[in-house]
Amino acid sequence: ALFKQARARAPSIIFMDEADALVSSRGMGEHEASRRLKTEFLTSMDGISSVSSDTAQVMLLAATNTPWDLDDAIIRRLEKRIHIPLPDLPARCELFAINLREVDVEGEVQIPVLATATDGYSGADIHLVCREASMVSREAFANEIPQRERARARHDERASPTDADEKNHPWEIARRDPGD
Repeated sequence: ALFKQARARAPSIIFMDEADALVSSRGMGEHEASRRLKTEFLTSMDGISSVSSDTAQVMLLAATNTPWDLDDAIIRRLEKRIHIPLPDLPARCELFAINLREVDVEGEVQIPVLATATDGYSGADIHLVCREASMVSREAFANEIPQRERARARHDERASPTDADEKNHPWEIARRDPGD
């Protein structure tokens, strides 16, 4: 139905986020319904890639964080592949600046330090860290630390973090009173 609607409303773009969830590699233990769904999807894709006049204006744009999990058949059908790497240090600095511009941030917070500590984070990861940090008040976080550390010590018998570790914790990047 999706591809039929796209053809009827051409020119159109079908955007499929998290494509690996729908068209991951087929395997031996896969359920028959899942296999039929993938086959139907691939057949529909073949219909939009033909060069007839009514379907030439339908484009499928798919995104995934795990391209290695995609089925080989869909990889063959996707004409172009664009790899967008994780943000580098300057990009992470900019992402923190953008995500924290509306948040009351403690004066000691240094965006380059945060950016360095989040190597390997995606833009979405940084957004979530900033969002969660902005929702935690200083008092709530301070009350949570002893309970969390006691639980951690009981379960894995590690020592609690140092003051430096707590200052670098993502929750510390921004603090706002819940009443604000």
